[in-house]
Amino acid sequence: MLQNIRQHATSWVVKILFGILIVSFAIWGIGDIFRQAAQDPVAIKVGDQEVMTAEVANQFRRELSRMQQMMGSTITAEMARQFGMLDEVVDRIVTGALYDQEAKRLGTAVSDEVVRKAIRQEPAFQRGGTFDRLQYEQALRQNNLSEEGYVQLLRRDLSRGYVVGTIETGVVPPKTLIDRLYRIRQERRVAESLTVANASFPEPAEPDAQVLVDFHKAEAARFTAPEYRAVTYAVLSPDALAGEIAVSEDKIKEEYDRRIGEFTVAEKRDVQQILLSDEADAKRAHEMVTQGKDFAEVAKEVAGMDPSATEIGLVTRDELPEELAGPIFALQQGAVSQPVKSALGWHIVRVKAINAGSTKTLAELHDQLKREVAREQALDQLFEIANKVEDELAAGGQVEQVAEKFGFKAQKIAAVDRSGLDPEGKRVETNAGTTFVQTVFQTAQGEQSPLVESRDGVYFVLRVDSVTPATLKPLDSIRDEVLAAWRAAERDKAAKAKATQFVEQIKAGATLEKVAAEAEIPIVISEPFMRSSNVLPGGLVSRIFQIKPGEIEMAGAGDGYTIARLKEILPADPATDEAGVKRLADQVKAQTANDVVGAFSTALRRRYPVEIKQSALDSLF
Repeated sequence: MLQNIRQHATSWVVKILFGILIVSFAIWGIGDIFRQAAQDPVAIKVGDQEVMTAEVANQFRRELSRMQQMMGSTITAEMARQFGMLDEVVDRIVTGALYDQEAKRLGTAVSDEVVRKAIRQEPAFQRGGTFDRLQYEQALRQNNLSEEGYVQLLRRDLSRGYVVGTIETGVVPPKTLIDRLYRIRQERRVAESLTVANASFPEPAEPDAQVLVDFHKAEAARFTAPEYRAVTYAVLSPDALAGEIAVSEDKIKEEYDRRIGEFTVAEKRDVQQILLSDEADAKRAHEMVTQGKDFAEVAKEVAGMDPSATEIGLVTRDELPEELAGPIFALQQGAVSQPVKSALGWHIVRVKAINAGSTKTLAELHDQLKREVAREQALDQLFEIANKVEDELAAGGQVEQVAEKFGFKAQKIAAVDRSGLDPEGKRVETNAGTTFVQTVFQTAQGEQSPLVESRDGVYFVLRVDSVTPATLKPLDSIRDEVLAAWRAAERDKAAKAKATQFVEQIKAGATLEKVAAEAEIPIVISEPFMRSSNVLPGGLVSRIFQIKPGEIEMAGAGDGYTIARLKEILPADPATDEAGVKRLADQVKAQTANDVVGAFSTALRRRYPVEIKQSALDSLF
């Protein structure tokens, strides 16, 4: 439940940006499936917050686009509605609105600085571990969002996140529960095993012709060639365009100046402070420090602060309150400030160390900026070209004609299967992105796909020229392959029969040691293992944890059959693994928080009346 809430809250805006990016924000071609809903523009009301019918339609379009990408463009709006997609969209919108109402009641506010940091720290906006303005702007443009609009969405999203975050804070799982779970999960066991290997049996003689015919038919799935498709396609790549774009030095300098903040590492200072409520005490502490007394000792004596409490740590100017930033960044290394008044009291600060800031020069970044500006311009051009290509395709243009008209090369693939392999098992390379093969197999023979945008800004269009159905390979053409498979199956059958015989002997009173000795098969004693281990084949590990010492289990693993006997149980003691217990407690806390947040959402529905106007939703279709 908590994961769903977070998708509706703290990750909601990023989900809009990048969930949509993955499916190329492909909503423009399906807008006409919705009717105008002017009769009732309000579809949902939560408390005093109204959600317009148009917003519900927009979110439904985005979800429909995602489903069409995954399942094929034949999915209609009505089909998606029958699958329950509209209900999911409405539920997501209602959940978000409930948190908006609660955030408003609690008076949560998100500052500009918090929003700025959230944008710069978002991994999806970074390249090489640092904020990339180009990626940020490209994401906004491709999702038809202005920077102002995105900031508004993010601010609301962060506010919702504060509400959800407060729910988690109070969740503390019982210690007895954690101890019990730890003992179950960390328990280890030791097993003794012997394996009857398929390879220990002689290769069977040549079978009769009919035996091989029957085996070929019975194992038809193993000997069937996959469906292959022949494709004509064209790729519109920003990288190809970027190589043809000339970027002026003025443009590079302009880009450098605009993004100077990205290339600047702010100065940081390692700071200590003594915090007091009384000015007289602050002056006394300052005098003691300036006379040479140890800073931590003064903090302990005058303010009652432990040494660890005096450490602010490494901070930039932006991370400090305005009253403290100036005095701290005016000090030399090792210097102590005069008493400084803030809303929290009186501060005496000492700068322990200074990490000087730095700025990369234009010369250092010249080639990088040139490539990025060229690619940005290429993306702009490609977007315009893509619109024209779509018009040409809609007018009946074929892949070859459209590619030639706009300077892109049409290419052919003789055969590709659903795994993206050719008949020789080699990977088919297209530079068209990960959705290319999926689109191939969603397109009917003789038809062209729409223009598809991949997540990295590449566009492609394709036509399926022919389809070669999956067919059973003739026995004569693969006789050696079928014969080898039959022989392997016969040896596996013999190994299973022998292992089953051993199990029956053990159950009748023979020991594992006696059976192993007579068969001249070594017994292997395992290292202690837990439930999550894979030291034994064929699912034997989980079965060993269900039996008592001395009992046996048997399983096959493709190359033979293993008989395992439980030798020893090693209990787990939570008192000896503080770190492991903490990790488990954190996991249980997160899982418990799911249920708590679910109950909280239910309570919010009672606090803030939810009205869903079904007539307005029905008017969309």
